[in-house]
Amino acid sequence: LHYKQANFYFRGLTPLLPPIHNSIMLKIISNVALIKIVGAAAFFCFQVVLAKMLGAEGMGIFLLVMMVATIISTMARLGMENPLLRFVATASSEARWIEVHEVYRISIRAALLSSIVGAAFIILYVILGDIFKLGLGLRLLWAVPLLFIMTLCILQAQALQGIGSSYWGSAIQQAIPMGIGLLLAPFLITIWDVNGAFLAVCFGWLISFIIGMYCWKDRIPAISSELYKGKFAFKTLWQASSPLILATIITQLNQWMIIGMAGILLSHEMVGKLGVAQRCAMVVNLILGSVNIVTNPKYAIFYHKREIGAMAHLARKMALLMMLVSFPIFLLASYYRESIMLFFGVNFSEASIPFVILMVGQLINASCGSVGFILMMSGFELAVRNTIVWTFIVSSIMHYMLISSFGMIGAAIASSFAVVFWNVLMSWHVWRKLGFVPFPLIPRLVYNLP
Repeated sequence: LHYKQANFYFRGLTPLLPPIHNSIMLKIISNVALIKIVGAAAFFCFQVVLAKMLGAEGMGIFLLVMMVATIISTMARLGMENPLLRFVATASSEARWIEVHEVYRISIRAALLSSIVGAAFIILYVILGDIFKLGLGLRLLWAVPLLFIMTLCILQAQALQGIGSSYWGSAIQQAIPMGIGLLLAPFLITIWDVNGAFLAVCFGWLISFIIGMYCWKDRIPAISSELYKGKFAFKTLWQASSPLILATIITQLNQWMIIGMAGILLSHEMVGKLGVAQRCAMVVNLILGSVNIVTNPKYAIFYHKREIGAMAHLARKMALLMMLVSFPIFLLASYYRESIMLFFGVNFSEASIPFVILMVGQLINASCGSVGFILMMSGFELAVRNTIVWTFIVSSIMHYMLISSFGMIGAAIASSFAVVFWNVLMSWHVWRKLGFVPFPLIPRLVYNLP
């Protein structure tokens, strides 16, 4: 059934896909999209369980610890996600399994070493005192096991995707850890409160990593470690990953800005309410990730062939599709905003207005299309990096000023403003470098196609 549904939604894209094995590609895309939907559903249900059992304050504590673990995990990965995928995919496509083993081994070891440094930083922060006044105390130490497991699991997922196991690569990043966490959370939270929530997440990521390891060993030939040592230099991997470190870290900081600033300036209860509102608002642009799976390779092909007109047509067509899908969701969710927030608990009704404000930003994000990926697929990574840095600077200032003055509503306005700023700046770069604007409501007359 899900294959037929995907075929219905993406049949207009079929002529734009590579001519060979269109049906096979479409089936893979539909399966991966299904896994992503299952993962998103498990994630949403997990948030509901946490909100109902922990309340707004407990939810705030949980989100702040997850923020620390996620950001330091991003640092620990050293920007190796995409280079790992690229080197593994290239070597496995030519059956150079010795190189595949060595790339994987180097990546995991480097990530483990950098995770140890990250864990030492967390422990030192707890010993020296709460510098940023997050009020987490010893509960921040849960970020240490989460840091290790998340780092290894995400790299494992990239390696699996590199050898063509897209299903398992997608599943172990969200569907499996969130699904297991959802099953364990009610029992563990009943016994240990918020510590039980952290334990459930740790078990989910750990089991996910074990499954990923099994899939990896099952899909590549076993080779003695003596044969592949020294067959791939860390320097090669570092040269490919080092330019991406700053961009990936700042991207995570931008995504967690509303939680981090609220954690410093507001109470844990307010953080929990904002976190739930932010995650619910993300449903508006849920289709964006599925569309990117299909269109990103095509953008690269169009640019390589210098078919900018075709790229512009596809980008505007997809942006229009995302707008048409997202706008009704936005209207429906806005109308039932209080009911949606009350679903998480009585205390969360206060977040209904911030929820709508955050959805406005996500609606504009979806309507602008895949501007960031268009630039990256065209080789303009520098423009993307500069946009990320400027967005971080503007977002930091806006969040501090507006949260200090207007609390939760100020946080929502600052977050949506940062999303709009990002998309406007990215769209400007697309117009300046490629000569078109993906946003479908801007007339074609502004085009300056080569």
